[in-house]
Amino acid sequence: MSKVAIIITSCDAYKECWKPMIFSLDKYWSDCEYPRYIITNYEEDNSLPNTNFIKIGDDRRSWCTLTRKGLEALDYEYVIFFQEDYWLGRKVDNEAIKAHVKYVEENNVDYLKIQDDIRRDNLRIDDSDYCMNPIDMRYAFNTAIAIWRKDTIIKLLPDGWDGWRFERQITDFVKENNININSQTLYSPLYKTKGIKTITGDAIVRGVWTPAAVDFLKENNFEDVLTKRAEMGPLNKWVRAHCPGHQSIWRWPFWGVLHILNKYKLNW
Repeated sequence: MSKVAIIITSCDAYKECWKPMIFSLDKYWSDCEYPRYIITNYEEDNSLPNTNFIKIGDDRRSWCTLTRKGLEALDYEYVIFFQEDYWLGRKVDNEAIKAHVKYVEENNVDYLKIQDDIRRDNLRIDDSDYCMNPIDMRYAFNTAIAIWRKDTIIKLLPDGWDGWRFERQITDFVKENNININSQTLYSPLYKTKGIKTITGDAIVRGVWTPAAVDFLKENNFEDVLTKRAEMGPLNKWVRAHCPGHQSIWRWPFWGVLHILNKYKLNW
C-alpha cells in the first residue's frame, strides 16, 4: 500500500470547479509530491495535468456515500483531504506538509487538521507544532483540509448523509458509536506558515460563487468558468463580511439572516 495521496471530493454538478482547483494546486504547490485524485460521478477532464479521476456513478448518491466509495477505491494509507472548491490562496510549504505526514505516521494520528478553522492552543502537546483535538464541540471534525488515515475517515461517512449533516452531526456519531480517534490540529500560530490556506470563504456557498471565488476567477483568466454560476447577492455578501467569529454571541443575528436566505434560496 502506498502512503499518501491528495483526494478532492466532488461530483459532476461541480465540475466547473475542477480547472481552477487544479490550477491553484499547480500555482501554489508546484513542488507537491503526492498524486491527486478527484472523486466524481461519471465525468472527467483529461485536460487537467497529473490528475486522476475516480468515477463512482449515480449522481443521486449522498456526499458521504460518494466520498466513501471513492476512498475505498484508493490504495493509500493516508489522504490529504480537499473539496473541489477549496482553491489555494497562498503558497504551500511542501517540506512542512511532508513533516506533518511523517508526524502522523510516527505518532499513530488518525486526523490532523492543517487548515485554520479551529484552535486548540490550550491543548498543545509540549512544545510541538501540534495540539490535541478532543470531541467536545461541534465541528471538531469537519470537511476542512486535513490529513486523514484513510480507514478512519471511511468509518465516518454514513450512507445518506450530505456534507452539511456530516459537519453538524459527525461528532455525535463518533461518540454514539464509540469510535476511538487520535485527533489533532496544528498549533494556530503555525497555520500561516505550515498550514494550507485557501481563498476566503471557499469558492461556492449554497450554489453561488463567493466574492473570493469571483476575484480568483477574474485574476486568473477563468471568465468562462465564472459564467457557469450566479454570483453571491449583495445582502449575502454584506452579512457574511460583517458576521462576527464563532466565539462571539453577536454572530447569532447574522446567522439567523443567513439561515433565512439559505432556507428560501434568496440570493439577495
